Amino acid sequence: MIKEIKYNGFTTSPSNYECPDGDLAGSLGLICEDGALHPVQQPSKLFPTNGLKVRLLHKVRPEYNYILTGSDGTGSDGKVYWVAKNVAENTGPEEHGDLDKNIEELEDFSGKTIHQFNVIGNTLLILASDGMHYYLWKSDKYITLGTHLPELDLSFGLRGEMDSLIDTLGEYTADTDLPNEAGSLTDAQKKFITDISLAKVNEFIAEKGTNEGRFIFPFFVRYAYRLYDDSQSLTMHSAPVLMLTNTRAPLVEYYSYDSNKVQLAFVGGFVFDLYYRAAHEKQKTILQNWKDIIQSVDIFISAPIYTYDQNGECDELIEKCPEGESISSIMKDNRYSTFEYRKLKRNLNSQNNQFVKIPERAVESINEDLSNASTFYLLKSVKIQDIPTDSHTKIEIPKDYLKSLVTREVMTDDYLSHDQLKPEFSYTYNSRLNLTGISKSMFMGFSPGSQFIYSEPTNVVSNPGTGNESVDEGESVCVIVDIEEAERTIRVKSQSFLMQTSARHFYYFYPNTKAKVAYVHRDGQWHMLNLRPHPFLNGAYWYEGMNADRSMKYITGVAIDGLDANPSKDTTIQVPSKVYTSEVNNPFFFPLLGINTVGSGSIIALSSATKAMSQGQFGQFPLYAFTSEGVWALAVSKTGAFSSVNPVPRDVCLSPDSICQLDSTVLFASQRGIMRLSGSTSQCISDNIDSQAFREFITGGRMIYDYANQRVILYNPEYDDANQRVKYDYAYVYSLKSNLWGLTPSNIISSVPSYPDALAMTRTGDNLALVNVSAPATDSQSPHDDNILLITRPLKLDAPNLMKTVDTVIQRGFFRHGHIKSILYGSRDLFHWFPVWSSHDHYLRGFRGTPYKYFRIVLRGYLAPDESIFGCTVRFTPRLNNRPR
Repeated sequence: MIKEIKYNGFTTSPSNYECPDGDLAGSLGLICEDGALHPVQQPSKLFPTNGLKVRLLHKVRPEYNYILTGSDGTGSDGKVYWVAKNVAENTGPEEHGDLDKNIEELEDFSGKTIHQFNVIGNTLLILASDGMHYYLWKSDKYITLGTHLPELDLSFGLRGEMDSLIDTLGEYTADTDLPNEAGSLTDAQKKFITDISLAKVNEFIAEKGTNEGRFIFPFFVRYAYRLYDDSQSLTMHSAPVLMLTNTRAPLVEYYSYDSNKVQLAFVGGFVFDLYYRAAHEKQKTILQNWKDIIQSVDIFISAPIYTYDQNGECDELIEKCPEGESISSIMKDNRYSTFEYRKLKRNLNSQNNQFVKIPERAVESINEDLSNASTFYLLKSVKIQDIPTDSHTKIEIPKDYLKSLVTREVMTDDYLSHDQLKPEFSYTYNSRLNLTGISKSMFMGFSPGSQFIYSEPTNVVSNPGTGNESVDEGESVCVIVDIEEAERTIRVKSQSFLMQTSARHFYYFYPNTKAKVAYVHRDGQWHMLNLRPHPFLNGAYWYEGMNADRSMKYITGVAIDGLDANPSKDTTIQVPSKVYTSEVNNPFFFPLLGINTVGSGSIIALSSATKAMSQGQFGQFPLYAFTSEGVWALAVSKTGAFSSVNPVPRDVCLSPDSICQLDSTVLFASQRGIMRLSGSTSQCISDNIDSQAFREFITGGRMIYDYANQRVILYNPEYDDANQRVKYDYAYVYSLKSNLWGLTPSNIISSVPSYPDALAMTRTGDNLALVNVSAPATDSQSPHDDNILLITRPLKLDAPNLMKTVDTVIQRGFFRHGHIKSILYGSRDLFHWFPVWSSHDHYLRGFRGTPYKYFRIVLRGYLAPDESIFGCTVRFTPRLNNRPR
């Protein structure tokens, strides 16, 4: 009898008794594709790396750079290097010993753990145990940016003077008798005096304040970095700084010289200019490295918080200025100010002068407005190089700019952007950087120099009566904050800042709603401030507000005894179930809408089901989150943010290194085997090769996608230190064309992201080399060197329970004579196997031996790239077929 057998792929199931003829127990160097077994070519060698390990290929248009470390991932010296691709690959074999002369050091990571490398555009990212390091490629070199956008402490102050309306005050005639002394007013007097007084107050506010770009009423100032991305994102917002100008309404002096005639002798008050500078020259120097990332520093202000009631009524005349001398003394003590009282010429016939009691808003309403202030409007954009550092500089505000302030750009709010992220895994999709495995260090707090209004040092008379004066050299101020996070109290401490001894601070802000208490050190003692979440901003604040007499409550109090002024040794918290997604093409900014919680376990990795070719490419389940609870799918909205999070298969990924993204699916290793994830379903593609040995193999297994050949290489990089070799000197090969498995010799220890090529590192002893799995080696093996091994699973020849003798086996396929050598084995119990016949070519014939129930064919030899094996022809004779055995 004759049977034609077609060889299939490598399988381990079903059992040897049940498996179809043609399945393979081993296929080293072979993969079943297009109906035949084809050789798996060994990768081409690009260049040896002299013990260094290529971790990444960074495309820096129009060239590429290799990023390298030591063979253990960090290097014995802890350094990371880079070398231009053309320099590395064009070095001749005899010169490879000098490769280290061509590489350049990027940074020393001694004592740190490197988790991952990634790129987005011209920015290289290294995720390490101390944070995410940024390197910007510019002008043929990398610029080291650090692990976080740098802090910038801008100091704001006010400089004011008394101003007034002079030429437009005018005389007024009433239809009623007017008072000429202090006291309450009749209804008719109230209406008349209110109309003329508030009209001039509003004129003063407009002409001397708003129209001139100057400030009369309290307001907040805040600033942030404007980044380079298409959205011109704002981040690293400062604390709102309360700029305390006048706590009372403008002054109106009234003079009556007839029973129904009156002249307004004076309408005015203090007006202020806003000044600023960088508190530290060094910070500006550091920012220079970020000028391609930070487009500008943008200053925003709130609308003024009016202290007088514009809809109120003047109901009284008073003899003296409501504030007497107190306003000057308070303001001189507490603001960066130079006051000049302008003496006004008055042409008055008598001294019948009173002050109009301007209607003022209730203290409670003013305090509420100051507490709730959360909308800030763009005032000025400043380039980094233009930020003043030597002295406070006036912010020039164009005329009439403040008239349309509320139509200007509104400042977005901030969300924990000062905290330092320490992710262990990143994934780029749709030109956005996604982070997982995140821990973060809490922000230490704003410097008092940027948190509080600036006060200019003043001369202090140390010996009254002698004329001797000394300069107030100030005191060092710092702030401690207690934050309730992750079921524990974390204490952070700001940098100290030298401030005027007599300066008073009226408002404090920390950018985390979970901050509970702040301690401010000044006057030689600690002052405790109870913080509360801001109703509209992402932060907590302290503000006690005005007293009934309109004086401001400031930071003061009894000393806090026994306060531990040391910050917590560990200010890091874990956020294992969150995904942080950056803005488009901007790995420096992670907006609040880009932060998503996935389940309640730990996220270990991310991968997409489709290639991210453009920002506008979206799918039903474009991004998968692999967690300790299984796999979750994140759907993307038209804005690019994630719109929903849904659980999909509960298979748990064994290792993030095992995840392999294909064109429209994702592969990963689980306890069940190699899973193929598509849409909301997963399928095990390794069931037919499942075994105990295979499960041990995939525990540390990793995968490479060979796009060009449509294959997946599953390898295990475990190294046998005792024998100085890769422990698993083979890899599994999965064909996406046939969905069948094979095996190939391998000493791959890692893959190098480099789509569409499949680059990998190989190791032979201590020698490392970079290879291209997608391109076969050009120095092909000799036909005298075996490169394939084939072992069939037991052949039953359609009669598994009958004894048979085989007299001919002929291998079929497209290969040259002498390339294939063959051996036939026989067995009666599937456990003990005996050689039947062998040949130095693909023919086994001219023999007749002992009958067996089962047979195996073993082939070894050499197949050229254009050769293949299809199957075999077996001629056999059933024996003793009158009864089953």
